[in-house]
Amino acid sequence: MAFRLFEMAVKHHTEWQDLAGAALLVCAKCEESDITAVEELNSYLSSKCFSVHLLELQLLQSLDWSVQVVTPLHFVHLYLSLGVVFKDDFDHSKALIRYVRKYSEFFAELCLQEQEFLKYSAEKVGCSCIGAARKALGLEPWPLTLVELTSFQENLLCIQVIWKLYIASF
Repeated sequence: MAFRLFEMAVKHHTEWQDLAGAALLVCAKCEESDITAVEELNSYLSSKCFSVHLLELQLLQSLDWSVQVVTPLHFVHLYLSLGVVFKDDFDHSKALIRYVRKYSEFFAELCLQEQEFLKYSAEKVGCSCIGAARKALGLEPWPLTLVELTSFQENLLCIQVIWKLYIASF
């Protein structure tokens, strides 16, 4: 994708800082993150607040307003909200559910740091993070109930890749 953004006449270091500030604003708004107010961010930039908004608009237009990225963590949260601890599991206490959530989020963050997981879809990695979390807690990684919930057949290959990364890293 050719970015019209680079067509802008960026001649000075301060203009790059302004562009970075505008990119930070776009990122924060996309993820609804808590970020410094525009006025405070503006104090770090050479341009006035209006031009930061103008740069933000130009950045969005150069990206054709396509800025949303779906990550494995989004799918982890989706399936966790549907429930991934079942009656067939030896224990379905609130503590176990909390640990499955923590491990699943941990594995998703771990996968986001490794290029190897780019060959899998975000949904498959997210589901595999849940499977790896279940494995870490001594549960069957991919029971039939998860197949029914996610429409994915056994994800053992991706789960094994996550597990190997986990063992190698920790």
